[in-house]
Amino acid sequence: MIVVVVVAAGCEQLKTPTRLKELEGRVDELTTQVATLQGSGAKPKAKAKPNEHDGSGAPAAAATGSGSEAHDEGHEAKAGSGNGSEAPEAAPEPAAKPPANKQEAALARLKALSKTAGAKSDETRKPEPTPWGYDGKIGPPAWGSLDPAWTTCQSGTAQSPIDIEPKAGTASAIAFRYKPTAATILDTGHALQVNLAPGSSIEIGGHAYALVQVQFHGPSEHTIAGEHYPLEVQLMHRDEAGKLAMISVLYDAGPESKPLDGLWAKWPRKLGVEDKLRKPFDPTALLPETRTVFRYPGSLTVPPCTEGVMWNVMRRTKSDGRSSLEAFSRRYAHNAREVQPQNDRKIE
Repeated sequence: MIVVVVVAAGCEQLKTPTRLKELEGRVDELTTQVATLQGSGAKPKAKAKPNEHDGSGAPAAAATGSGSEAHDEGHEAKAGSGNGSEAPEAAPEPAAKPPANKQEAALARLKALSKTAGAKSDETRKPEPTPWGYDGKIGPPAWGSLDPAWTTCQSGTAQSPIDIEPKAGTASAIAFRYKPTAATILDTGHALQVNLAPGSSIEIGGHAYALVQVQFHGPSEHTIAGEHYPLEVQLMHRDEAGKLAMISVLYDAGPESKPLDGLWAKWPRKLGVEDKLRKPFDPTALLPETRTVFRYPGSLTVPPCTEGVMWNVMRRTKSDGRSSLEAFSRRYAHNAREVQPQNDRKIE
């Protein structure tokens, strides 16, 4: 009996090196798998080798995620001791369960990245524009108080539009250098707008301004001897320094205007979405044959009501068919700012 036990014990001793070798091979295999998963973005819990120690006599702790996470957790556990005596260590939080496979690991990483990207986009996102309109609490009388950048709408002394007395003036002639160019049409929610490609310009007193866009307001913003017109077409020009010069054409009911009717027919279906006009647009067709003007220093007629704008209101009017003007008014029944005080401004 004793002999059998001794022989059995000897056999187990002979098997021990073989088992250790198998365990070491298994550890190497697991280490390779962990490295592969970490390379794909996963952070599984690493297993310690059997009987491995850190030199203090206690088994080494298993890794629980990245080094930075472990450092942060340790810092939070010891924070607040600061008096020289160590506070009792808090019970460690259970390690997060590693993803079951590479797909789950990739999904977890994608979610983390999307949260980070969302946080960054929130930091750089532009603020929403201040709402404004032509009626109610966001109408023209309130513009100056809706946004700190719009105080000129209320405090400015050279605001537009104004009422114009029809008397002789001294405004110098305007040289129009318009030509057909590519254009897009846009309903901004405040007005119908045509944006023009470079190519058209005007010259006033030897100074050039490039035509940028055309807007349509009904009824007219400017008045002549207190009288509104059904429509006002405003052509915006800008020089190299950013100074603005406006050409205003007042439209009355009468013979139809083919250029305007063509624009009404192409009215965009969606707000804020530009539609490309199929044919080049010629702004010359918007002007009267006689091009003398009333000229005065004014402002934008929409927020932020910036002053320093040179206004040129045509003395001669144009016309469009009554049905076409009514069609426009169904889109914009009222998108005109009230006339502003002239103060001491001179109208040439």
